[in-house]
Amino acid sequence: MAHGCSVKSVFKSFLKAYRPHLGLALAALLWSLSGAFTKLLTRDDSLFAPLGFAEVPIDPLHIAFGRTVAGALFLGCFLKPQLLTWQWAMIPTAICFALMNASYVTAMVMGSAANAVLLQYTSPFWLLLGAFWLFGDKPKVGELLALLVGLFGVFLIVFDPATEGEISRWEANVLALASGFFFAGVVLGLRRMRGVSPLFLTVINMGFAALVLTPFIRELPMPNYLQTVTIILYGILQFGLPYLLTASSLKHLRPVEAGLIMLLEPMLNPIWAWLVCPATESMDGNTLWGGLLILGAIAFRYVPTGCLVRPNEPRPALDQNPNRSQNTPPQ
Repeated sequence: MAHGCSVKSVFKSFLKAYRPHLGLALAALLWSLSGAFTKLLTRDDSLFAPLGFAEVPIDPLHIAFGRTVAGALFLGCFLKPQLLTWQWAMIPTAICFALMNASYVTAMVMGSAANAVLLQYTSPFWLLLGAFWLFGDKPKVGELLALLVGLFGVFLIVFDPATEGEISRWEANVLALASGFFFAGVVLGLRRMRGVSPLFLTVINMGFAALVLTPFIRELPMPNYLQTVTIILYGILQFGLPYLLTASSLKHLRPVEAGLIMLLEPMLNPIWAWLVCPATESMDGNTLWGGLLILGAIAFRYVPTGCLVRPNEPRPALDQNPNRSQNTPPQ
């Protein structure tokens, strides 16, 4: 009995000490489901296609629309009236978010999940350039080295000889890079509006993205019941819920911890997509090596900034300067 109590107390102590880490890891896991959800809805060669998930051909813009509507409605339930405000910077930020959402989902549909998520993770490199241009923040030598290594990884993925002649794959890679560029625009916009509630801004961005896509989906075939439910779950589980987990966890983690934990997302995303479509979602050599270079460059950018916090050390609130932490994950 004493032994059981001891195990229980150790487990409770572990949860108390590492709750923020586990919460952010769960958020990264949920964010990593974008590839699985997208392939489930669009590929007739997926393991679940016989159930009717891809019965009606769905345009990627329909998925981008549905997940933003579901995510905005879900997060809107947690909004309070005092959070509502207005700033002109909301307009370019919302435009960047809408373009990021549409380009990312389209890249995921047209190409492989691995390429889409890895190329979108080039956003920290765009952030370095954008912060220097807009705010005069000079990048450090280590950050410039990470940028060069990451760009070489991008080169390996985009100019993969195995995809030579496959126009759709090349276009998908360009769209994935564009989604990383527009995501950097979103983060820079959030930095400009530091005094505004991130929850309110996220709901505004999602709502605007859905509004912009409305004219484009009016003539598209409507998804069936199963597909509609799947898109709603896509928006809530992969888009909305991870935000709440991240917002709660980042208050108790340092940037180095959060940045490294969030690398779980691009590592897990191709795995879930492969489990859904094992015949077409395996990574080739260039994608693997290019992805390792990109993720390694991002990890290198975080590791020199500090050491991981031990469980018995105080955990200061995360610096709210988006250019310093840059831990808001891609969508």
